[in-house]
Amino acid sequence: MEIETDSSIWVPLLTAINRQSEIKLDDKIAYNLLVAIKTKGDETNTNVLNSLIVFFCNSQNYGPAFGILEIMYKMNVSPTDSVFSRLLNGCGDMENLKKGKELHEQIKSRNLKMTTFLCNSLIFMYSKCNENLECIKIWKQMNDENIELDRYTYVQLATIISEEKDIINGRKLAEQVFQSGNTMNVILFTALINMFCKCGELDEAMNLFDTMQKSKILPNEFTYTCLLKACSVRGDLEKGKFLHENLKKSNKLLTHVNVLNSLILMYSKCNKLNSAFEIFEYMENSDKESSKPNQMTYSILLNGCGENKNLDLGKELHLKLIQNKIQINIILASTLIKMYCDLENINDALKALEYLTKFENIIPNQTIFSTLINCCGDLKDRLTGRKLHDKIIESNLEMNSILATSLISMYSKSGVPKMALEVFHNMLEKNLQPNQATFVNLLSGFIGREYLEEGRKIHRMIIEKNIDWNIILFNSVINMYSQCGSFIECFSNFTRMNELYNLTPNNFTFSIILNGCGEYCAYETGKSIHLRVIKNGERMDDLLITSLINMYAKCGTFQDCLNFFNSLIIDQLPNSCWNHFLNACALHGEGLEASKVFNLMEKKRIQPDGVTFVSLLTACARSGMIDKVLEYFEEMEKKYKIKRTISHYTCIVDALICCGEYKEAEHLVYEIISQNEHKNNNNNN
Repeated sequence: MEIETDSSIWVPLLTAINRQSEIKLDDKIAYNLLVAIKTKGDETNTNVLNSLIVFFCNSQNYGPAFGILEIMYKMNVSPTDSVFSRLLNGCGDMENLKKGKELHEQIKSRNLKMTTFLCNSLIFMYSKCNENLECIKIWKQMNDENIELDRYTYVQLATIISEEKDIINGRKLAEQVFQSGNTMNVILFTALINMFCKCGELDEAMNLFDTMQKSKILPNEFTYTCLLKACSVRGDLEKGKFLHENLKKSNKLLTHVNVLNSLILMYSKCNKLNSAFEIFEYMENSDKESSKPNQMTYSILLNGCGENKNLDLGKELHLKLIQNKIQINIILASTLIKMYCDLENINDALKALEYLTKFENIIPNQTIFSTLINCCGDLKDRLTGRKLHDKIIESNLEMNSILATSLISMYSKSGVPKMALEVFHNMLEKNLQPNQATFVNLLSGFIGREYLEEGRKIHRMIIEKNIDWNIILFNSVINMYSQCGSFIECFSNFTRMNELYNLTPNNFTFSIILNGCGEYCAYETGKSIHLRVIKNGERMDDLLITSLINMYAKCGTFQDCLNFFNSLIIDQLPNSCWNHFLNACALHGEGLEASKVFNLMEKKRIQPDGVTFVSLLTACARSGMIDKVLEYFEEMEKKYKIKRTISHYTCIVDALICCGEYKEAEHLVYEIISQNEHKNNNNNN
């Protein structure tokens, strides 16, 4: 049957169909119509062609739509702005940037009038193709050419700016919205609030929330979830509680599981785990299905238990998971295991994995094994780590870069750098690309001259593979040279770090160099680094302070060390800094100065520990201050309740020998031996 191509018939019909009327048209008929138009030479009937393009776009059948467009180009006939708009939306759906750019160029070359509708489609296409800067350019063009922005434009731009975290343009957009006179609604308000939240400007988001309420526009669940998540990121309990109180006034919103989950997240991140569990209990007891806890609820709470170091609540939640017969998927399983690992409870993590494998049919993936292995590394538990490694091999689980890096980290932290190297070479054989974290973890295990050559090879490989340098990776390289006994290579890389790597040293960089100066008695170099730290004007952290104390103690005069210590703000010093200075006193036999510092610690109510007394007793012993040694030795257990160790007894023996009290020293040695034998006998019984 011959198909009639008269536009007076087809244009109204296609228009009705394109407006989603009840009339349906089969793709085959549309194709036949297109063939008939081409056969009869009716290409000049542009209205039918435009309508057909819209039809195919609405059917998401973009191939024939672009085919018709090519026909129109050859006829030198311009499609309507509506057609270009539909095609641009199609390019966005397909994430086809090339086609989208071609359409944009055609619009420009044909001098098509830019309308709000067309600009919105361009913004949509570029945003879907991750070309957010192009979207900003179109926004600027719309303003320059006085093209009206509607609510849809503003919502799109707010979303784009939130992805870019571009607060400057965000503020410009918000100002333009309120100056435009556009009628505000909950969608536009929420888009702007979300934009400020994603840009890290919670205060400005809360100000908008206040304006929204004053405008009598009721916030929806999305408004609250983005604000509560922002409170979680910032740890702002006060604002989070304020939002919770507002929610209580609208019981309707407190039935949304996403809102309730956001409340739980906020309280967990603000270290109010009990409040988070109160929300959870409310959800459990709710008679509305929409309020019941879901897998996400349990995931958020399990993470909260791990982060807040609360094993009891974590175990209670784990039990509820089983009792409530919650379906556990791989994500929830990973979170459960991570909770135990965050609490450094590897045994319970392994028990949980065994249960999940046996009763929940969970097959552990790379993420689960990586979490477990990282925990073994933190605990320096290489035996369990090795067993897990064997299990990965036995299960034929595909190795990826993240899992390989976790294994390298575990072996390095556990003092088995040879195994870390073996994993690294296997990784390269499998064409897995090492990243910055891989190299950082590998280099951290290289300690001693026997690993210097391997360290050099890894350094060369980082350069050859064009790995992006950052300060963490650079510090790992120079620390490796220092730990492997090549301070010259450590220092030469440090002096050229800006030239070679375009990096600026941080406190840890200076600490590495200062520790090297201390080990190799490079006093002048150490002093120049100290002057550079002062010149930089940055706040010194505890690690840098202790490195400076140790450097002066090991290769300078004690007076230098004392001058530096006296320059510090005493009230802000942690225990470690006091202990390191007392160790400096011990190295130089400055018992009197050590005693003064210890008195100052007592005055400042700084609690000493076992290390404090080893340094204090050693300093006094080397100064011949036997009375002070005996006094502090007695105070250890009686006043400070610190258990004596062999190191403390050794200090007493040294002090007695220095004073010529050989019989007393001998008697004390026999007493120590007797006590150890008695202790061993009790243990055996």
